[in-house]
Amino acid sequence: YCDIHGHSRKCNMFMYGCSSKHPGLRLKERVFPFLLHNESLMFSYDDCNFKVQRCKESTARVVSWRELAIPNSYTLEMSLGGGDFGQDPAVRPPQHFTEDDYLEMGRLLCEAILDMYDPGRVRLEAAVGELELLHPDMKRTGGEDILSIDAEAARSSAGRDRDNGDDEGASAGGATRKKSAGASKSAGGSKRAPAKSSKAA
Repeated sequence: YCDIHGHSRKCNMFMYGCSSKHPGLRLKERVFPFLLHNESLMFSYDDCNFKVQRCKESTARVVSWRELAIPNSYTLEMSLGGGDFGQDPAVRPPQHFTEDDYLEMGRLLCEAILDMYDPGRVRLEAAVGELELLHPDMKRTGGEDILSIDAEAARSSAGRDRDNGDDEGASAGGATRKKSAGASKSAGGSKRAPAKSSKAA
């Protein structure tokens, strides 16, 4: 599940998700945003947040996750102000997003769904491997299939996980590598840079 919002304060494009107590489910809940992070310079995994604020418990994202046991339940936030593309302005200077940028992110969202369920699983497994290094406490157990979701476990975990965390608070990453102009997708390809704009952010 994914709804799409414009964000009036933060830069870049990012996701709000939900976080279960179960370590395996917490990893699965982060895979899809990380695939988008590997696809585009516009999308920032470091800006993603998976805490569930109490005042957000009636949102479609949280209801879908908690009541319907949908682990991959997100809000895609697209900044109305533009992107800063990480700490190094030499990678890509800050700029406003254009209409083409927003349309491109919609296309990449669909491509990330295909990557996640591609029978070859090349980009999926590469992304999972990177996430396991980034979040050592969320490693898969044994030969667990990242796409094999135990709905009852998800529902049980979601039901008891009522975090006071702030959606605007701690980010998902902070440890992801800096994006570079030549940063590559997991298992090949190149990141898509946003369309050129003459406007400064």
